[in-house]
Amino acid sequence: MKRILCLAGFVCSAAVLVSAPAATAGTITCNDATGARSGPIAGDIVVPSGGRCRLDGAQVTGNVTAQIGATVGIRSSTVGGNYTCNGCTFADLHGSTINGNFQISGEKEGSFIDGSLIKGDLQIKTSSAGPESFSIASNTIWGNLSFNNNTGDSHITDNAIVGNLACQNNAPAPQSSGNTAKSMKGQCAP
Repeated sequence: MKRILCLAGFVCSAAVLVSAPAATAGTITCNDATGARSGPIAGDIVVPSGGRCRLDGAQVTGNVTAQIGATVGIRSSTVGGNYTCNGCTFADLHGSTINGNFQISGEKEGSFIDGSLIKGDLQIKTSSAGPESFSIASNTIWGNLSFNNNTGDSHITDNAIVGNLACQNNAPAPQSSGNTAKSMKGQCAP
């Protein structure tokens, strides 16, 4: 179901905020059953446990954080800080910019991360693709990409990584091709 929604332009992902930049306006709870938030959003966004949030054409000055069981989808948007998921259902990112890190831990249904600029690190660990998959494709990552201790179908392709690409202890090993990085280690090594 998530894949169909994402292909239809309805981003479905989850994120957890880590740290807010200076000059944020506060914390905004996003739990929208319908529609997507867009335009300027001053502050951090928190998606509560079990909540659902879509950002489409939004400019968030702070972080985006998804709590346990939340789903978040970000499309054609900018996040001024970090995008974080800790135990969320999924955290998708399409054609967007994250000015900090994108961190996923304990995710339940994989993520679709494509065509985006991540100015920090992309870290996915101890997560499951569940009935979906991890698809990390055609991104520019100014830091490192680490993909460790995950289960389920995963594809890491055509990413331009300024730092290192490391993949360890995933079952099965991710399908990896067309990536560039300072170094490639573990299961993502050529």
